[in-house]
Amino acid sequence: MRRRSIVAILTLILAVILPLTAAAEDPPAPTTRHQFRIQGLPVAGPAEMVTWVLDFAPGAATPPHTHPGLLLGTQLEGENTFTSGGAAKVYKTGETLIELPGVVGVATNKGTVRNRALVSIVLPKGAPQATAQPGAPAPALTPVTSYLFRADAVLPAGPYEVAQSVIDFAPGAQTPVHTHSGQVFTKVIEGAITFTAGGTSTVYQVGESFIEQPGVPGQARNVGTTRATVLVTYLLPQGAPLSSPVAPAAPATGSGGDLPGLPNTGAGGGTDVPLGWLVLLAGGALAAGAGLLQRRARRA
Repeated sequence: MRRRSIVAILTLILAVILPLTAAAEDPPAPTTRHQFRIQGLPVAGPAEMVTWVLDFAPGAATPPHTHPGLLLGTQLEGENTFTSGGAAKVYKTGETLIELPGVVGVATNKGTVRNRALVSIVLPKGAPQATAQPGAPAPALTPVTSYLFRADAVLPAGPYEVAQSVIDFAPGAQTPVHTHSGQVFTKVIEGAITFTAGGTSTVYQVGESFIEQPGVPGQARNVGTTRATVLVTYLLPQGAPLSSPVAPAAPATGSGGDLPGLPNTGAGGGTDVPLGWLVLLAGGALAAGAGLLQRRARRA
């Protein structure tokens, strides 16, 4: 009878501890694949942020062109050759091209496979993304534009910076609840992202974009079963962190990498009891119970 009581107590202890052990594991954090940050330029009057994806088939090229604002183009796949002022430079995967306002340039895929670039530009409201040079010959094959997004931009007062990141979310990965000190524009380029702010959750699919406003807490999650990837463009006061968690989070237990400006802690929503202590507690309870049963057996 006593043995049954002891077994029942041990079972109860494990029933309490094991769920806590599982809860102690934070979800994995997102991983930053590429990141670039640069001083922003002043814009006369109201501004807009425009983001899009450019796919270059082999041999595809842009016409000679200029932009009315600062452009960042991160190479997501393959290589692109950018020619300006008689000088050509090859941009490889993960590298970021900078095009300054009014500077004539041509982007060409001189390789044998498709390449893909992610583009963000800050420009005067209503201005075209690019203007072809008058009289320049048109290329036989031009890149394909997709997922174009255009929205009003609120530039920080005083000096500011533009940052561009490509961030991967493994299945189950999520950011902590966080804020930004400036506007943030996010475009989903793979999978789907669930973004929660103000008690409302919205699912964004490939090609869709959303905006985070300064100081508004939010959280991004991948609730799917495949990887999700986003292009994130930030407009931040000079020197400001990309992101700030709303509350301090526990040390990392997930397997994801760092999200810029956020700790590697997933949601930081696990129990405050460290996982190692829970495992030791469970093991100690089992050992004590086993020893007690052995002593009872010898006395019998």
